[in-house]
Amino acid sequence: MLSNKLRKIAAVSVLALMSTGFAACSSSNDGGSAAPEQLKPGEVAKFTWYHRIPDKKGNTTLKELVDQFNKENPDIEVVPERMQGSAGESYAKINSMVEAGKDVPCVTQIGFERVPDMMGAMMDVKQYAEKYKDDFIPDLYNKATVGDKVFGFPQGASPILFFYRADLFEQYGLKVPTTWDEYKETAKLVREKSGNKSYLGAFLQDEIQWQAALTSSEGADWFGYDPAASTWSVNIKTPETEKVATYWQGLVDEKLVVPTTRWGQDFGKYLQDGTILSTIGGSWEAPLIADTAPDGNGKWKVAQIPHFDASNTTVGQNGGTIAAVLKGCKYPEQAVKFAHWWATNIKGLAGLGLLPAAKVDKIETPANLKEYFGGQEIYEEFIKANNNAPKVTWAPQIGKTLDAMSNELKLVGTTGSLPKVYEIGQTTAVDSLKAVGITVK
Repeated sequence: MLSNKLRKIAAVSVLALMSTGFAACSSSNDGGSAAPEQLKPGEVAKFTWYHRIPDKKGNTTLKELVDQFNKENPDIEVVPERMQGSAGESYAKINSMVEAGKDVPCVTQIGFERVPDMMGAMMDVKQYAEKYKDDFIPDLYNKATVGDKVFGFPQGASPILFFYRADLFEQYGLKVPTTWDEYKETAKLVREKSGNKSYLGAFLQDEIQWQAALTSSEGADWFGYDPAASTWSVNIKTPETEKVATYWQGLVDEKLVVPTTRWGQDFGKYLQDGTILSTIGGSWEAPLIADTAPDGNGKWKVAQIPHFDASNTTVGQNGGTIAAVLKGCKYPEQAVKFAHWWATNIKGLAGLGLLPAAKVDKIETPANLKEYFGGQEIYEEFIKANNNAPKVTWAPQIGKTLDAMSNELKLVGTTGSLPKVYEIGQTTAVDSLKAVGITVK
């Protein structure tokens, strides 16, 4: 959770940007650029990169990639440190370090949706970053900006896809569903043919971003901004989101999917032992599934997600992150150099199972993932999904909204209700924006 001080700074920054139609605003306490520390002859710019990327064996490891950068840039030494705990806990730690001005990592990982909320902790590095703008998909590059400020680079996209056990689909005579009606019928068949031992999929009780991706795939955009009127709109509870909420609540109530937490121990067990035959998740799921369920090697496949209307090809994003430079970094120019190198290292990112946000025509599926997914070129599916990403707007104070929605989401399947998740989100978003002086229409 943001500290009150940094939350106020972020809100003031957004209000200042709004008052000028999202024009430049560069005071030293609202994300403005800091004077860089000049390296002395022979000096090395040593700084920490605070990230959430698993360092595991594959075509290459994260440590090997960082070692490669350090070798190519002898005047820079990047020290990777992996975040522990939930994303929310990591953001709280980042803000605490920035506010204390001690042990601040130069580069960190910030979710697309959190950028407006984290402005108080990030440094405007436009003077170093703008020259690299054309290296990235425009809509994704903009995720690292607010108004005229640039905080880093998008380092990964995450369209949702349908991951499934091809061997069990064949065993039960199932077809990959292309509509949500087909998904429900397939879920019934799985329960029937497995003697109620297995489910088609899971309902993720700890992934509010999963809900955002599902709803944006059906045309929802939770927020809107009118620059002419300098007003925000909140669209979390709409016919589009209500349709998704009612559908998934029905699957839970009919016990056609199993409620569980994505980041709990049960989910990995379900993948491994066949309790669930599929999962819908971001492209980053590929290496995680391979790591969590090694017995599934060669048995999994990837397909596009179902929709209510089969002609709809829109695919929402379950997350996506930027490599951001933080206030307090002594070496912003060198930090930007590393962030750009990392975000445009197509082969390296793909080797870690990530989908780059940089411009690229084709990405070869890493050998280990191609083997795990039965010889399939899964990155072809990833790119296809990424090319159908919808416009998504995130608003300030989103942390409060997501936290409130998450508190109800974790109760779905017991005492909670998915439609109520969206009701809470609508109310919380409106109230939290108004609380910091932002006009909501």
